[in-house]
Amino acid sequence: MYRILGLILILLIAGLPLFAQEVRLDAQLVDQNLQVYFLNDFNFTGNSIPTQDVFYLTIENRTNQVLTCFLSLAIRSEEYGQLAYGETNAFQLPVTPPIRITNRNLFTTSQLFSLSHYTIETAAEELKRKILALGKLPSGTYSLGFQLRTNTGLEETELLTFTISNPSTLDLIAPGNNAGEKVGDMIYTTYPLFRWESNMETFRLMIAEKVPVLHDDASPEEIIQSKIVYDVTLRVDPTLNTNSSNEHEIRIPSTYYQYPFAGAPPLEPGKTYYWQLYGLPATSSRAIEFPGEIWAFTIADPDQALSDANLQTLYNLLLSLPTEELADLLGPGGPLEGYLPSGRMLVNGRAVTIDQMIQLLGEFQSGRYRIENIICQ
Repeated sequence: MYRILGLILILLIAGLPLFAQEVRLDAQLVDQNLQVYFLNDFNFTGNSIPTQDVFYLTIENRTNQVLTCFLSLAIRSEEYGQLAYGETNAFQLPVTPPIRITNRNLFTTSQLFSLSHYTIETAAEELKRKILALGKLPSGTYSLGFQLRTNTGLEETELLTFTISNPSTLDLIAPGNNAGEKVGDMIYTTYPLFRWESNMETFRLMIAEKVPVLHDDASPEEIIQSKIVYDVTLRVDPTLNTNSSNEHEIRIPSTYYQYPFAGAPPLEPGKTYYWQLYGLPATSSRAIEFPGEIWAFTIADPDQALSDANLQTLYNLLLSLPTEELADLLGPGGPLEGYLPSGRMLVNGRAVTIDQMIQLLGEFQSGRYRIENIICQ
């Protein structure tokens, strides 16, 4: 009896296949953080030739034989439903190593992996008109469904889902005012805090000095290009990751930036400066810039009295510090809502100027110092 059971067990083991019968399909976006997709790079209409890799597929044949395969792609929109469907002609999938296919392979004609059968759904005509008018995909959530079928009956599917935001909001807050309305507001520090609101993450800040040689009716656009004194790229990163792959960007915790105390040309009292922000959204190909308004400010002479505007600047700096306690005290509903600093400032018992205080607050913003406790008396 025991000998018979042993023989059956040996036969069952010997009957197992030597190779796993499977194929692997993996789909990935080239850049997970893209906010804008152009028509030429994501060929929804089927009429253009992509110039950049937006997504890629990795296909691996883990069987012991060459397979005949078909690859299909279904494009869907959360708002409009099924948009388009395409399928390649049959192609041979060799045994490992894996092959890599991108959107440029699928949407370029006369290629091995071209979508030779590609149709646009009738329900997507409205979206198609928007895409052709804008040159890019409208905001919304989209999905790419891939299916790989083989002549042996094996099947693999993958789904990519991504959201397009097409950010365009860029509202300036301080310092100064819209340069097209009046002469720049007076500020009382040579280290202003630039503040704005936006749904973008990367920005270019340009600051120009208004030079006397310009004619009186020079436009803000002419002035901002006349004598640029500072030009920097800023990226909002609440973690302040210093291991950024882009050494030409300065990381900032939110949409504000303290003019640096070192490494930048000093701004001078008595002079007027014009500044402009450009939003730089992440796109699938060419870089684009969303220009904000041009604002201006004038730096007061040192002997001018401390004004409400200057105190407001200090108040804004306090609100920008990364601590909830100050926001609770000074913000809406807080016990100090509506109050401005008195102008008398002491650090460790010693009187300091507003520039010294602004420099100290900048050290808190950069993370060099940390606020342990806040007391309201």
